[in-house]
Amino acid sequence: MFSNDINRKRDRLSLKAVQRQIIVGSMLGDGYLYPTVSKKYAYFRIAHGPKQKDYVWWKYNYFKDWVLSSPRYQLQNKQKPDLGGYYWFKTIAHKELLEYREIFYKNRTKIIPNNIGDLLKTSLSLAVWYMDDGSVNRSGINLNTQSFFYQENLLLQKTLRNNFQVDCNINKSGNIGKGYILYIPKEQAKKFMFLIKKYVKQCMLYKTFLTP
Repeated sequence: MFSNDINRKRDRLSLKAVQRQIIVGSMLGDGYLYPTVSKKYAYFRIAHGPKQKDYVWWKYNYFKDWVLSSPRYQLQNKQKPDLGGYYWFKTIAHKELLEYREIFYKNRTKIIPNNIGDLLKTSLSLAVWYMDDGSVNRSGINLNTQSFFYQENLLLQKTLRNNFQVDCNINKSGNIGKGYILYIPKEQAKKFMFLIKKYVKQCMLYKTFLTP
């Protein structure tokens, strides 16, 4: 597609509420927003492993009007194919995506903004965050927030309590990332799962204690 066609496509696009919710969940998880060289726009990129292929397509179907080509498979390292690969797609660059880039990044690093309580408000955002970065342990569930500082985890803890009535603990996580995870104990985890269950894709059930 030529640049004039992309510009016309860009002018017709505006983020829908459901897309905004997926972006918020993805910013807490595995999604990325990259600025263009001009810094006038940003684009949204999604990538997950082969086991999560259907999850990539699920996200793609919400953004297909924003995407020039469907999800594709790519090796992590062409010289070392045994390392495997991932499925990915990216949107065209857009000023509305730049707005989210400016909210969720500082000095090219993901952050938790002070107003996260105004952004993380729906079960869909919560489900995307969990499908990206959640895991089950024997006594509850974890949200793997190691890439965020303790004070940022405090903001997330407060948001879960205020917006979803889910209580969690901030636990140390060894030497991984910045060293903290959110742990949701079993009874609270049941409440959490009830909130997200209608959005959890079958290929992501292994991350939950939900049944097909």
